[in-house]
Amino acid sequence: LAQASDTEAECKVCFERKALPVICAMCPTGQGACAECLKTYFTTAVNDALYAMPMIRCPLCRGRISTSAWAPYVDKATHDRYLGNATALLSLRCPDCDETTSFFNTSGCVAAPGAAGGELMRAKRRAALLRAELY
Repeated sequence: LAQASDTEAECKVCFERKALPVICAMCPTGQGACAECLKTYFTTAVNDALYAMPMIRCPLCRGRISTSAWAPYVDKATHDRYLGNATALLSLRCPDCDETTSFFNTSGCVAAPGAAGGELMRAKRRAALLRAELY
């Protein structure tokens, strides 16, 4: 997973001299962890979060790491588990008929945050429709 923007320096986790991917804008260049240590860290963070969708944080500065930044470092099963946790968290069951539905949307964000017609607006409309169905 080494990229052209990676710098070679000492990994702050395993202390070996390796390419350090830039995953966190808050950490200075040359400070960070190698791809192998990041994979272990991100995989452990997801696997330890049973039925939760934790905010993945930088192992050094504890700043938030976006999903698009950490997802390439984990295998498909780990990423699918993270998404499965989101589906479980955003599911609801009708108390009258036991039918379930979810607010989770698998299509991904297609518009800039705050853009009209973006995922947030569609989620709000879906939530309003589901609330209306409950009453």
